Amino acid sequence: MDNSQPLYRQLADSLEEAIKVGTIVGGQRLPSVRALARSEGISISTALSVYRDLEHRGMVEARPKSGYFARASCCLPALEPLEPDASPVQITTTGLMRDFTREASEFRGVAFGAALPSHKLLPVRELGRAVTATMHREGNESVALLEPLGLPALRQVVAARMLNAGCRVAPEEIVITNGCSEALSLALQVCTRPGDVVAVECPSFYGTLLAIHGLGRQVLEIKTCPKDGLSVEAFEQACRKAPPRVLVVSPSVQNPTGACMSEASKLRLLEIAAEYGVTIIEDDVFGELAREGGSRPWALKSRAQDADVIYCSSFSKILSPGFRLGWIVPGRYLEAIRSTKIVQTWGGPGLLQRSVVRMLHAGSLENRIRQLVKETDATRRKALAVIDESFPQGVAVANSQYGYLLWLRLPGHVDSMPLYHQAAKRLGVNFAPGVIFSATGQFSDHLRLNLGFPWNDGVELALRQLGALLCEAYG
Repeated sequence: MDNSQPLYRQLADSLEEAIKVGTIVGGQRLPSVRALARSEGISISTALSVYRDLEHRGMVEARPKSGYFARASCCLPALEPLEPDASPVQITTTGLMRDFTREASEFRGVAFGAALPSHKLLPVRELGRAVTATMHREGNESVALLEPLGLPALRQVVAARMLNAGCRVAPEEIVITNGCSEALSLALQVCTRPGDVVAVECPSFYGTLLAIHGLGRQVLEIKTCPKDGLSVEAFEQACRKAPPRVLVVSPSVQNPTGACMSEASKLRLLEIAAEYGVTIIEDDVFGELAREGGSRPWALKSRAQDADVIYCSSFSKILSPGFRLGWIVPGRYLEAIRSTKIVQTWGGPGLLQRSVVRMLHAGSLENRIRQLVKETDATRRKALAVIDESFPQGVAVANSQYGYLLWLRLPGHVDSMPLYHQAAKRLGVNFAPGVIFSATGQFSDHLRLNLGFPWNDGVELALRQLGALLCEAYG
């Protein structure tokens, strides 16, 4: 047994391998939780964690009153990482990024483009009631200006939630921001200067690249595995050559790949960053969706004893994108962040901050997150089956375990940008073309799909139509 991995994970790996090689066939009923516990000499809770982990991976499905059943394994080939340029570069694709951002915000069709959950999966009614109650009960206070750090009650809620990621921070260490994007921008402003080198994952979220470009920084793209996340070996090689000033990284559910770094890789990353004096900006906006055995993985910030880690996240992916409520835990940069925020935005929307606090005190966000994860996991599994049937042969996929993003590579180096425009015009369907996830135009034959929807006939039809359009490109 591998002592570096939890026991439930090792057992889940063993069962996954049995399903993949056909020892356990698709549709076969698996032993009950109690039977698995007896046969392996483990507790009921550990056995349940095994099946929940396999369910998140898409290898088994739970049927009401019937137990767990193996799923047929996906036949789509796995996606391999690309080797980026080993030297810092200027970002040349910002025009395409800005065009896509504008077009995605105006798009009214089936939106596979923007990385946002459907309103059908969010607590819209609860938020509406909370806003109404806040206006009624708090009156003028509900619309008053806030101090730059944000509403103290909201910072208290955020501090409590960060315990789930292993982070023990005081409310006074937290600054509420206008989404995670402002948090990342503030972090870049206070710990870098024009001309500094910022290391990023490759591929990387285009919003981060836009922020880096706007501040006049250079980019160093680091090899990133579509399954295991940032290559720690590639980052260490870059540091030996010339350490970047900062590294922006998403260890849990990376955008666009959905990759999650292992615990060993995260620990090694912290060691390297501390050794070479590289500040880590941790983008954890999707971290809540990585539910390993029912709980989320720990954040880099939680183990940053010697490393310098600035933590950024938001409620946008689990509560409300439109509320634009994020936060940053800047550590030693707290005063610099506070001063910069005063100059730029002063404070945040008081009514929305108070309403979120009221809603979270009234109900369980955890239940909502579990339901969101369950629904989007189901959509991702069903979407993979449709893609396997309808997309061109040879499409490769980053088959991530968590989140609602799917990163694909088209066969034959076909450019996804013209197809992006055709899909929007002819089908009323969009996606995110791969070229916007690179500083220098790599990944032109890739695309990202947002699957943050409950599965329905409309979603399935849109995917099949998109598949037919892509097949046209191959004659």
